[in-house]
Amino acid sequence: MNISELLLYDAKWWLAPKKSPMLSKDDLVSVLTSRDLKIGAAQIFIGCETLEFSYIVKKLELSFSNFNPTSIDSSNLFYSKKGNAIKKGSLYNANQREPYKKAEIDNIFNHL
Repeated sequence: MNISELLLYDAKWWLAPKKSPMLSKDDLVSVLTSRDLKIGAAQIFIGCETLEFSYIVKKLELSFSNFNPTSIDSSNLFYSKKGNAIKKGSLYNANQREPYKKAEIDNIFNHL
């Protein structure tokens, strides 16, 4: 199972399916691998806390060079479950605490 399949398989808690119901594996891969996130990418609504998403971003940065808080902020493609655009400051500030679901996130990444 590759990273995109694993993330979508376990996406039930970090993506908001009611707001991103049509997000496909290809959409997620496109966003993660895009050199310019503003070009025709799907909007992604995050279903978990910013603390968890920040930790996921930090983990994904190791594999996807252009997927980081700055590119997320400038893309205007990522929204909280309340519908607010996710900003880099929120992601950087969240990195100062340990996420509530750290063990669950680590377990997902350990299966890669």
